[in-house]
Amino acid sequence: MSIEIGTDDVARTLGVNRTKASGRFRRARFWLLAGALSLALAAGVGAAVRRAQSRSGQHYVMAQVTRGDVRVTVTATGTLSALGAVDVGSEVSGRVQNVYVDYNQRVTKGQVLAEIDPVELKAAAAQASAQLAANRAGITTAEATLFETTQTLNRAQTQLQQGLVATKDLETANAAHARAEAAVASAKANATLASANVSSAAWKLTKTKIVSPIDGVVLSRSVAPGQTVAATFQTPVLFRLATDLAALELNVQVDEADVGRIREGLGAEFRVDAYPQRVFTSQVRSVRNEAKSSSNVVYYEAILTVDNSERLLRPGMTATATIASEVHENVLRVPNAALRFEPPAKTGPTGISPATTLGPLAPGRKRVYTLAADGRTLAPVELTPGASDGTHTEIAATALLPGKNVIVDADDEAP
Repeated sequence: MSIEIGTDDVARTLGVNRTKASGRFRRARFWLLAGALSLALAAGVGAAVRRAQSRSGQHYVMAQVTRGDVRVTVTATGTLSALGAVDVGSEVSGRVQNVYVDYNQRVTKGQVLAEIDPVELKAAAAQASAQLAANRAGITTAEATLFETTQTLNRAQTQLQQGLVATKDLETANAAHARAEAAVASAKANATLASANVSSAAWKLTKTKIVSPIDGVVLSRSVAPGQTVAATFQTPVLFRLATDLAALELNVQVDEADVGRIREGLGAEFRVDAYPQRVFTSQVRSVRNEAKSSSNVVYYEAILTVDNSERLLRPGMTATATIASEVHENVLRVPNAALRFEPPAKTGPTGISPATTLGPLAPGRKRVYTLAADGRTLAPVELTPGASDGTHTEIAATALLPGKNVIVDADDEAP
């Protein structure tokens, strides 16, 4: 069922004449038709764009050729350590009587760090002195015996010439004299040994005081009062000292494949987990020739100097260092992804040339792709790559100019 309303009815309802009402409705109908036509055109244009994209079949990710620096780097990990670190231990055994320093305390050369109870060592020193005195007395006794046997030997020789004694008596006197001489030599040797024992005991007595060999700071303390230390087979470490924490060194492990690219004097940067947003600078001081291995991986140790004047870094921190082996400034470069890109094997109806139609590359040459002027056809560009920093690669003079877009990836259009 439909209801029709004429212009006369509307005019009567609104209280206007028929002529005016008809004009107003004609204008309204015009604008309604115009709006409907605009919507239809817009929908048609949108459908045409989608169809064109669908026919192309590929979406390409582009990146620009740029000018900039290419830094060839070597990455290695290692740990920070203090310069001039010294382990201070005890050369004698005994009970620790006193400890005078603690962590992070500054010490001077010769300062007493700890003391071992000297009672037992004093007793040993007194015993060595007494033994020396006994051996010296033994020398006197042996010398007196030697004097006596010498006199007896002389009388025996005289009496033998006079015929008063037998030859056997002279032989007995000679043997006694020889034994007396040997006794003197033995007594003197024992006295020398006792003297050495006295010196050793006195030296050990001085070692009950553990003193600092350097001016520095205490990194660690592994002893407490009342603890017993035993210096029998190896020296127990009681303290670890460092000369100055304002300068540290970074020991990194450089893979054998990269060791030929680093040398003394190269600049480096490193990061530590404690300050993830901070980049610290350093310099290669030395590259050691001794090869080391871990899990069947051969590496060489490089030593980097570190300025720690801010006292932010601490010995033992793990660091990841980046050593700049080469720096090429203001060179033409392309993203590495562009050198790895290969066109799809199949091509859509847009005239894209497949890679199989291209000839082989000369040694040392690479190929990148750009979009031709029609926006659909791939245009290959051959070039000679140079140094790479892992993100960009330097290229020699080519038809590519800074700002030119090269293809780094291709994705099928989403349905």
